[in-house]
Amino acid sequence: MQEIAYTGARRAKKCQEGHERQRTGRSSPMKARHISLEGAQTPRSAMERIVSVRFAEVLALSGALQGEDPARLHALRIACKRARYALELFNELEMLRAAQRRLKELQDELGVVHDCDVLLALIHESGEQPLAARIERERHKHLMRARFLWRGAFLVHGPLTALVRYAGFGGGAAKEPLRGSYR
Repeated sequence: MQEIAYTGARRAKKCQEGHERQRTGRSSPMKARHISLEGAQTPRSAMERIVSVRFAEVLALSGALQGEDPARLHALRIACKRARYALELFNELEMLRAAQRRLKELQDELGVVHDCDVLLALIHESGEQPLAARIERERHKHLMRARFLWRGAFLVHGPLTALVRYAGFGGGAAKEPLRGSYR
């Protein structure tokens, strides 16, 4: 049974990627941007660049939360995962741990949405509509939760506001230096 689900998930992913290429003429939005570390003078400045680029990818894909497109929501989930891993480079900074936790929560919720999308693709092939309705409700619940987590992340002192300012996306002229309590 698990192997069937895995095979179905792979097939659904290939379908989604093919559909995305046909629709846009571009490769999958899940492909990570190359990060040039040329000119980074210290390991810390290199890590800061990585975090900024990975968070920019999350922000660029965040519009997926406005819609229902499974491929775009999955791409956002993958971007959250990459950004969270990049933040782990700065694990000693308390102020970034909240952002890390929020990105993990978003990744988890979007992961459930993706699982539901894969199951729905398989169920629609088999014609089991009562099960599909239940899975669609579950998908909707987790998508609403992801939207709630995203909106709350940017409230005053929200878990992503410090990261937005640091990464230079907060409207300020320059990046704010990383400050925070070290462990």
